Amino acid sequence: MVDLKTQYLFWAVGLEVLVPLAVGIAGWLTISRALDTDSHLSGLSRYLIALVAIVSIPQLLGGFSVDINNLLLGLVLLAIALFVLTRLFLFPALLVTGNGFVTALTKSYCQSRGHGMTFAGLIIVIGLAYWGLATVPVAGGFLSTAVVAPIHAIAIGTVFSADFHRTASTPVGRLEARDARLNGSR
Repeated sequence: MVDLKTQYLFWAVGLEVLVPLAVGIAGWLTISRALDTDSHLSGLSRYLIALVAIVSIPQLLGGFSVDINNLLLGLVLLAIALFVLTRLFLFPALLVTGNGFVTALTKSYCQSRGHGMTFAGLIIVIGLAYWGLATVPVAGGFLSTAVVAPIHAIAIGTVFSADFHRTASTPVGRLEARDARLNGSR
């Protein structure tokens, strides 16, 4: 790095920033299209901040390897991570729809109750697909991002819009009032 020219340093740093930015914008746009909602820049900024945080946390914690001596600890940590990921599965869709961080976390936690096995299955299948394509020599990183990332974003948008987006926005009192009106008119 002694003879590294400043322009090459900025070029390399720019490319390292450009890739996650492009992936983040594509994910935000895909989820907003799957939800058939308006795209707002506030949702994009929140989505990108959450993406940076999620990508940075494993980097800050460092690597973790599992061997036979700490296999049980690894399985416990994996179960905890899977539980947290199932509770946060709807978090990106809630950010895209314009919710703040705390509101999105709270809603994601509450709305994912009762759907843990479904979300866990999706997370495991998507994770295995990412891992499988990432192991392809030379083009693995590109393939895992280009093929599985859109599927992941569409899965989040589809699950959110099918089960939660419509029903969660209608208060229970309004449903009861509507049912009373329908029963009264018969």
